Amino acid sequence: MHVSKIICLSTLIFSQSILSQHVGTNKQGGICFRVDDDQSIDKWQQYSAVFEKYGYNFTFATNVALFEKNSQYVGLVQELIQSGHELADHTPNHITLFFTTDTPNDYINRAGVDHIFGNTIALKYDSFDTSKKYPGDGFADLSNNMLISKKNGAFKDFSTSNLLYSGIYLPTFGLLASFSKFSNTDTSSVDTLYLTTFWGEPISLSDEQNIPIKLIGIYDVRMNIDALALLAERSLTAYWKLGIPRPVTWIQPGGSFPQINPQEAKAAFGDRWSFRAAAVYPNASLKCYNEYDPLGDRRYAMEWGDFMEDASSFDRVKRIIADRIARHYYAIGHSHFSSLLGDWDGYLIRMDSLLNWCKRKDIAVKTYKEIAAQLFDTPQNAYTNIFPPLNVDLDENGIPDGYTTSYGFLDTTSGVEQSGNRSYSIQRTASIFSISMLAGLEKGENDFIISTRGGIGDSVDVKFVFSEVGKTFIFRFPAASSQWTRYGCEQSTSSTKTLTVPNGVSNCYVYISCSSYKSDTVRVSGFELRKKIYQAVKFISTPDTMVRVNDQYKYRTSTVAKNTQDTLTYKLLSAPTWLSIDQNGLLTGITPAQSGLYPVQIIVQDKHASVDTQSFTLSVVKRKWLYVNSQNISLGDIHFGTKKDTSVAIYNTGLDTITISSIEKSDNITLFSQTKKIMPQQSIVETIRINADSLGDVNGWVCFLSDANDTITISLKGNVVNSVAPPSSIPSDYALYQNYPNPFNPTTTISYALPSASIVKIEVFDILGRKVCTLLPEQPKRAGTYSIAWSGKNEHGYPAASGVYFARFIAKDNSKATSKIIVEKLLLLR
Repeated sequence: MHVSKIICLSTLIFSQSILSQHVGTNKQGGICFRVDDDQSIDKWQQYSAVFEKYGYNFTFATNVALFEKNSQYVGLVQELIQSGHELADHTPNHITLFFTTDTPNDYINRAGVDHIFGNTIALKYDSFDTSKKYPGDGFADLSNNMLISKKNGAFKDFSTSNLLYSGIYLPTFGLLASFSKFSNTDTSSVDTLYLTTFWGEPISLSDEQNIPIKLIGIYDVRMNIDALALLAERSLTAYWKLGIPRPVTWIQPGGSFPQINPQEAKAAFGDRWSFRAAAVYPNASLKCYNEYDPLGDRRYAMEWGDFMEDASSFDRVKRIIADRIARHYYAIGHSHFSSLLGDWDGYLIRMDSLLNWCKRKDIAVKTYKEIAAQLFDTPQNAYTNIFPPLNVDLDENGIPDGYTTSYGFLDTTSGVEQSGNRSYSIQRTASIFSISMLAGLEKGENDFIISTRGGIGDSVDVKFVFSEVGKTFIFRFPAASSQWTRYGCEQSTSSTKTLTVPNGVSNCYVYISCSSYKSDTVRVSGFELRKKIYQAVKFISTPDTMVRVNDQYKYRTSTVAKNTQDTLTYKLLSAPTWLSIDQNGLLTGITPAQSGLYPVQIIVQDKHASVDTQSFTLSVVKRKWLYVNSQNISLGDIHFGTKKDTSVAIYNTGLDTITISSIEKSDNITLFSQTKKIMPQQSIVETIRINADSLGDVNGWVCFLSDANDTITISLKGNVVNSVAPPSSIPSDYALYQNYPNPFNPTTTISYALPSASIVKIEVFDILGRKVCTLLPEQPKRAGTYSIAWSGKNEHGYPAASGVYFARFIAKDNSKATSKIIVEKLLLLR
């Protein structure tokens, strides 16, 4: 087989003064999943199992004072941490005003303590702002500590779902009070509030008529820094006593109490207790690369809610994530395990689909502390191209990620290599596309590159708007050639010739439009935006570039931010005779018959500096093109006299079609698929059935051979057990057995086992987590083994399409207050 393959050598460029230093990351964005509050143990376990299936971790924010005496819950937290998930401090009692403790005397005369009542430590506040105007401000009557409004609906904004206020200031008493038992359901009548101290204690005030009141918002109170540090100390001490590794992320709880700002979080948690990240609501950070951070507090303002995986559809979440990643942001999700779209089971299925998508698309899933380290502690490669590529569409909606299309059309047939041979085209003078809040910017002079194509008289405008500082740069470039032509800022026909990113900005808006239209079609492609290069070019290649013997390859040595006025020359200083290089730095060659290591040296010279030499090694090896997702498969128990199916995916990682030329297998194996060809970069699914004809261990194997002389052998093993249990026996555990047949058309049988009397429900979902039908409505069953058939039809009686489905088995043993959820994959082939 003759295979052509282009390998891009991993290339970085940086200044002479830092040639020996680590140049940092390439500003790749990612996501984080965060769950708040002390959820039930079974939900934590089910949720974490989905993450561990894909090797990902999440951040969970808990309140230690609410679970520290529950040994089972303590064990759960330890297990989650051991699995790699990140514990975050959500305050001891889910409030910033106080905390509870069994040793209140330890806090007598401690800085930050206002007073102590019972086992509660009331924390100091420094000030509160009375200058803001709220609808409920005005006058009220006070009777038996109950505040009665003088105007209808004055307290209508007081509710647990609309957390706007942390207190009420009563100038008559010089008192900042809190409230409880409010009545505000009827806006056509007066409202009432029962007053407490600011910390929620009972209060005794004299009855007064027509006194002034001033509402205080949750952002209007400034807590004492010593008090906040004490709040964190209470959590850290508890975790230390419980043997739980301390958290390094602090999460602001939501509620009718003071909200912390980023500077306070930095001072109390970062400077005092070495927290590395925090999430607070006021002045939240953008969570992007190169965010403007003069106070060093952006890492303490990483608030969540960029996407809502708990309440939004799978497609909506994908769009938000893909868009933010393209623009060099991290996005943080949101969940309280409540108010879920599709109830709890539907939520878990949606999370599985999301994580599966992240794995397929190689999306970085990180915890809070990992994001903080990536954005604020890791050097960034200033010469990374931050303009979103045209050939990346993670959410698969047909639009390049990060782009907002105006009147332009995405052309997948014409473009330059930098953009994956894609472009945007237009046939009028109008906006082509825009990019909002593009992050990752390097301050100072930048290189911007664009390639255009059109006819005589055509031109395009590129506008960069830095709204944070009120500056705009507009460049005009010709689109006058029928061939792709590359332009830089210096070749702009407008008066603006340089692009200088101002200090004090975190992002910019980019607008590209057709400013003059004379021809059939104007096209733009090949966008690059990065820090301007003033020093010599240095090439860094992957240490071991693996190539296959006797295949033809091209090794692209591409410069980063190559200025259009630069003159770069390439020369092979030393290399094997079968390699050659052209004027564009393109290495070409066919490897000899034998494998081996071949050192290569390239000389690159540009106008900025003298000759720069780069060495690397090509490792020539025998290499397979076929891969499978699993080569050693354990089928567990198989019932005697039945058959058990499994499936494997066979991948073609090459660039040519591969044919499965022959298949060898053991006698107890049956194969069904007739597919013999695998397209380039595609896969096929083979169903393998093992026949259980004798008790005991059973083994089988199947070997696939290709015309490329690649061989894959898959081994299967299991244990054949009696399929009919003695009358007196009862299943030892809940089980959902693999359906038979599988694949099936149109009917299959699903068996399940119950160790005790249970309430059972079985449903079928498609691969997107949408319910297809209910096979068994919730109903009680005695202990034993049962079967149920699915005819391959949906809830409305229509045949379901070919594809992968999931049977979800839910059994609840009410006598033990336990439940079991098991999912099996079904394959319907029509």
